[in-house]
Amino acid sequence: MSTSTLHWNIPVQTHGRVAIDHMNIESGDIDYLIVAFHGYTGNATHALEIAKQIQLPGKVVSLGIQGLHRFYKNGEIAASYMTREDRESAIHDNIEYFNQVMNRATTTWNWKKLVICGFSQGAAMAMRAAANLNCNEVPIKVITVGGDIPKDIYEKLNESYPPQLLVRGEQDKLYTEEIFEQDRKLISKHNAPIKAITLPGKHRWDNEVSKAAKKFIIQENI
Repeated sequence: MSTSTLHWNIPVQTHGRVAIDHMNIESGDIDYLIVAFHGYTGNATHALEIAKQIQLPGKVVSLGIQGLHRFYKNGEIAASYMTREDRESAIHDNIEYFNQVMNRATTTWNWKKLVICGFSQGAAMAMRAAANLNCNEVPIKVITVGGDIPKDIYEKLNESYPPQLLVRGEQDKLYTEEIFEQDRKLISKHNAPIKAITLPGKHRWDNEVSKAAKKFIIQENI
Protein backbone atom coordinates (compact mmCIF):
# COMPACT_ATOMS: atom_id res chain seq x y z
CA MET A 1 0.00 0.00 0.00
CA SER A 2 1.27 3.47 -0.89
CA THR A 3 2.44 5.54 2.08
CA SER A 4 0.43 8.42 0.62
CA THR A 5 -2.87 6.55 1.11
CA LEU A 6 -5.29 8.38 3.41
CA HIS A 7 -8.44 6.98 5.03
CA TRP A 8 -11.42 8.99 6.22
CA ASN A 9 -13.72 7.61 8.89
CA ILE A 10 -17.13 9.05 8.02
CA PRO A 11 -20.05 8.82 10.50
CA VAL A 12 -23.39 8.01 8.87
CA GLN A 13 -26.83 6.99 10.05
CA THR A 14 -27.76 3.34 9.64
CA HIS A 15 -30.58 1.11 10.86
CA GLY A 16 -30.35 -1.91 13.12
CA ARG A 17 -32.79 -4.82 13.23
CA VAL A 18 -34.29 -6.04 16.49
CA ALA A 19 -36.48 -9.16 16.78
CA ILE A 20 -39.09 -9.02 19.55
CA ASP A 21 -41.09 -11.65 21.40
CA HIS A 22 -43.54 -9.72 23.57
CA MET A 23 -45.94 -12.58 24.51
CA ASN A 24 -48.85 -10.33 23.48
CA ILE A 25 -47.69 -7.72 26.01
CA GLU A 26 -47.39 -4.80 23.63
CA SER A 27 -46.88 -2.25 26.40
CA GLY A 28 -47.10 -1.80 30.16
CA ASP A 29 -45.61 -3.60 33.16
CA ILE A 30 -43.48 -6.74 32.79
CA ASP A 31 -41.29 -8.77 35.13
CA TYR A 32 -38.26 -9.25 32.87
CA LEU A 33 -36.80 -7.65 29.76
CA ILE A 34 -34.23 -9.98 28.18
CA VAL A 35 -31.88 -8.46 25.61
CA ALA A 36 -29.62 -10.82 23.64
CA PHE A 37 -26.67 -10.53 21.23
CA HIS A 38 -25.86 -13.32 18.73
CA GLY A 39 -22.53 -14.77 17.66
CA TYR A 40 -20.64 -14.05 14.43
CA THR A 41 -22.80 -14.84 11.33
CA GLY A 42 -25.94 -14.86 13.46
CA ASN A 43 -28.89 -12.50 13.08
CA ALA A 44 -31.76 -11.03 15.07
CA THR A 45 -33.69 -14.31 15.03
CA HIS A 46 -30.71 -16.21 16.44
CA ALA A 47 -30.29 -13.62 19.18
CA LEU A 48 -33.97 -13.83 20.04
CA GLU A 49 -33.77 -17.63 20.33
CA ILE A 50 -31.00 -17.23 22.93
CA ALA A 51 -33.25 -14.98 25.00
CA LYS A 52 -36.28 -17.26 24.65
CA GLN A 53 -34.36 -20.32 25.87
CA ILE A 54 -34.21 -18.83 29.36
CA GLN A 55 -37.58 -19.84 30.79
CA LEU A 56 -38.26 -17.18 33.43
CA PRO A 57 -41.49 -16.91 35.43
CA GLY A 58 -43.98 -14.09 34.99
CA LYS A 59 -44.34 -11.60 32.16
CA VAL A 60 -41.27 -11.63 29.92
CA VAL A 61 -40.35 -9.63 26.82
CA SER A 62 -37.32 -10.72 24.78
CA LEU A 63 -35.30 -8.68 22.28
CA GLY A 64 -32.73 -10.01 19.81
CA ILE A 65 -30.31 -7.33 18.63
CA GLN A 66 -28.79 -7.94 15.20
CA GLY A 67 -25.30 -6.76 14.32
CA LEU A 68 -25.13 -3.63 12.19
CA HIS A 69 -22.90 -5.22 9.54
CA ARG A 70 -24.97 -7.56 7.35
CA PHE A 71 -23.82 -10.00 4.69
CA TYR A 72 -24.91 -13.28 3.11
CA LYS A 73 -23.95 -16.74 4.31
CA ASN A 74 -25.28 -19.62 2.21
CA GLY A 75 -27.95 -17.30 0.84
CA GLU A 76 -29.19 -16.30 4.31
CA ILE A 77 -28.80 -12.98 6.10
CA ALA A 78 -25.90 -13.04 8.55
CA ALA A 79 -24.43 -10.27 10.65
CA SER A 80 -21.44 -9.15 12.65
CA TYR A 81 -21.07 -6.44 15.28
CA MET A 82 -17.58 -5.40 14.20
CA THR A 83 -14.24 -6.35 12.68
CA ARG A 84 -10.68 -5.24 13.47
CA GLU A 85 -11.04 -2.28 11.09
CA ASP A 86 -12.06 1.05 12.69
CA ARG A 87 -12.72 -0.90 15.88
CA GLU A 88 -13.05 2.03 18.28
CA SER A 89 -15.61 3.70 16.04
CA ALA A 90 -17.55 0.44 15.76
CA ILE A 91 -17.58 0.00 19.54
CA HIS A 92 -18.98 3.52 19.93
CA ASP A 93 -21.62 2.86 17.26
CA ASN A 94 -22.70 -0.41 18.88
CA ILE A 95 -23.02 1.13 22.34
CA GLU A 96 -25.11 3.96 20.91
CA TYR A 97 -27.20 1.40 18.99
CA PHE A 98 -27.86 -0.57 22.18
CA ASN A 99 -28.84 2.52 24.13
CA GLN A 100 -31.25 3.58 21.39
CA VAL A 101 -32.84 0.12 21.57
CA MET A 102 -33.16 0.56 25.33
CA ASN A 103 -34.67 4.03 24.91
CA ARG A 104 -37.32 2.55 22.61
CA ALA A 105 -37.96 -0.30 25.04
CA THR A 106 -38.24 2.13 27.95
CA THR A 107 -41.08 3.99 26.26
CA THR A 108 -42.89 0.68 25.64
CA TRP A 109 -42.52 -1.42 28.80
CA ASN A 110 -41.84 -0.95 32.50
CA TRP A 111 -39.69 -3.87 33.65
CA LYS A 112 -38.67 -4.99 37.10
CA LYS A 113 -35.44 -6.68 36.00
CA LEU A 114 -33.20 -6.41 32.96
CA VAL A 115 -31.21 -9.38 31.65
CA ILE A 116 -28.46 -8.87 29.04
CA CYS A 117 -27.20 -11.99 27.24
CA GLY A 118 -24.49 -12.62 24.70
CA PHE A 119 -22.93 -15.57 22.90
CA SER A 120 -19.43 -15.64 21.36
CA GLN A 121 -18.90 -12.28 19.61
CA GLY A 122 -22.15 -11.20 21.23
CA ALA A 123 -20.67 -11.92 24.69
CA ALA A 124 -18.34 -8.94 24.34
CA MET A 125 -21.28 -6.86 23.14
CA ALA A 126 -23.33 -7.85 26.17
CA MET A 127 -20.52 -6.81 28.50
CA ARG A 128 -20.06 -3.50 26.70
CA ALA A 129 -23.80 -2.91 26.90
CA ALA A 130 -23.85 -3.61 30.63
CA ALA A 131 -20.86 -1.37 31.25
CA ASN A 132 -22.32 1.52 29.25
CA LEU A 133 -26.04 1.28 29.96
CA ASN A 134 -27.77 4.64 29.66
CA CYS A 135 -31.32 4.22 30.95
CA ASN A 136 -33.25 4.16 34.20
CA GLU A 137 -31.50 2.27 36.97
CA VAL A 138 -33.03 -1.19 37.43
CA PRO A 139 -31.68 -4.51 38.73
CA ILE A 140 -29.50 -6.03 35.99
CA LYS A 141 -28.07 -9.49 35.40
CA VAL A 142 -25.62 -10.32 32.60
CA ILE A 143 -25.12 -13.78 31.05
CA THR A 144 -22.23 -14.38 28.62
CA VAL A 145 -21.20 -17.62 26.95
CA GLY A 146 -18.16 -18.45 24.84
CA GLY A 147 -16.60 -15.00 24.85
CA ASP A 148 -13.82 -13.32 26.82
CA ILE A 149 -13.93 -9.98 28.62
CA PRO A 150 -13.14 -7.18 26.11
CA LYS A 151 -10.22 -4.91 26.99
CA ASP A 152 -12.29 -1.77 26.40
CA ILE A 153 -14.35 -2.38 29.55
CA TYR A 154 -11.45 -3.26 31.88
CA GLU A 155 -11.60 0.14 33.56
CA LYS A 156 -15.31 -0.37 34.29
CA LEU A 157 -14.82 -3.72 36.00
CA ASN A 158 -15.41 -2.81 39.62
CA GLU A 159 -17.94 -3.33 42.39
CA SER A 160 -20.52 -1.21 40.57
CA TYR A 161 -20.45 -3.42 37.46
CA PRO A 162 -23.67 -5.53 37.21
CA PRO A 163 -23.66 -9.15 38.46
CA GLN A 164 -22.61 -11.43 35.61
CA LEU A 165 -22.44 -15.15 34.89
CA LEU A 166 -19.52 -15.89 32.55
CA VAL A 167 -19.70 -19.38 31.04
CA ARG A 168 -17.22 -21.52 29.14
CA GLY A 169 -17.97 -24.94 27.64
CA GLU A 170 -15.43 -27.61 28.59
CA GLN A 171 -14.83 -28.43 24.91
CA ASP A 172 -14.88 -24.84 23.63
CA LYS A 173 -11.92 -24.44 21.25
CA LEU A 174 -12.51 -20.73 20.66
CA TYR A 175 -12.91 -19.48 24.22
CA THR A 176 -10.02 -21.61 25.44
CA GLU A 177 -9.26 -22.68 29.00
CA GLU A 178 -6.19 -20.43 28.96
CA ILE A 179 -8.20 -17.33 28.04
CA PHE A 180 -10.89 -18.30 30.54
CA GLU A 181 -8.32 -18.55 33.35
CA GLN A 182 -6.95 -15.13 32.39
CA ASP A 183 -10.46 -13.74 32.73
CA ARG A 184 -10.86 -15.37 36.14
CA LYS A 185 -7.69 -13.66 37.34
CA LEU A 186 -8.89 -10.36 35.90
CA ILE A 187 -12.22 -10.68 37.72
CA SER A 188 -10.43 -11.36 40.99
CA LYS A 189 -8.04 -8.46 40.47
CA HIS A 190 -10.84 -5.95 39.86
CA ASN A 191 -13.20 -7.43 42.47
CA ALA A 192 -16.01 -7.40 39.87
CA PRO A 193 -19.27 -9.26 40.71
CA ILE A 194 -18.72 -11.85 37.96
CA LYS A 195 -19.17 -15.57 38.55
CA ALA A 196 -17.08 -17.60 36.08
CA ILE A 197 -18.09 -21.22 35.60
CA THR A 198 -17.38 -24.12 33.25
CA LEU A 199 -20.20 -26.33 31.95
CA PRO A 200 -20.21 -29.46 29.78
CA GLY A 201 -20.45 -28.67 26.09
CA LYS A 202 -18.81 -26.98 23.14
CA HIS A 203 -18.88 -23.46 21.72
CA ARG A 204 -22.62 -22.96 21.86
CA TRP A 205 -25.55 -21.76 23.95
CA ASP A 206 -27.37 -24.95 24.96
CA ASN A 207 -29.92 -26.18 27.51
CA GLU A 208 -27.32 -26.52 30.28
CA VAL A 209 -26.40 -22.87 29.81
CA SER A 210 -30.05 -21.79 29.85
CA LYS A 211 -30.68 -23.70 33.08
CA ALA A 212 -27.65 -22.13 34.75
CA ALA A 213 -28.69 -18.70 33.46
CA LYS A 214 -32.18 -19.07 34.94
CA LYS A 215 -30.78 -20.09 38.34
CA PHE A 216 -28.39 -17.14 38.30
CA ILE A 217 -31.11 -14.67 37.38
CA ILE A 218 -33.56 -15.82 40.04
CA GLN A 219 -30.73 -16.19 42.56
CA GLU A 220 -30.65 -19.94 42.99
CA ASN A 221 -27.40 -21.84 43.55
CA ILE A 222 -25.77 -23.09 40.35
